[in-house]
Amino acid sequence: MSSSCCSRIAELAERESALKRLDLAVQAYNAEGARGWQLAYSVGIADASPESGIRGADLVAQADRRMYQQKQQHRQGQ
Repeated sequence: MSSSCCSRIAELAERESALKRLDLAVQAYNAEGARGWQLAYSVGIADASPESGIRGADLVAQADRRMYQQKQQHRQGQ
């Protein structure tokens, strides 16, 4: 396995770990008390290597689309 492959796997694991910590923190916050509302969030992730040639604006647009897809899934109870 190449070092870039191992690095990529480590990055993905770190990303998943960070999202899991965020999810647990939001769940804990929501469980603290009856506020009449629940905190929720949606995340859109996009990444590219420097070699991909993708423009920054396109990367942000991709992440934005993914965030709205996740938001729609939350609203539909998925």
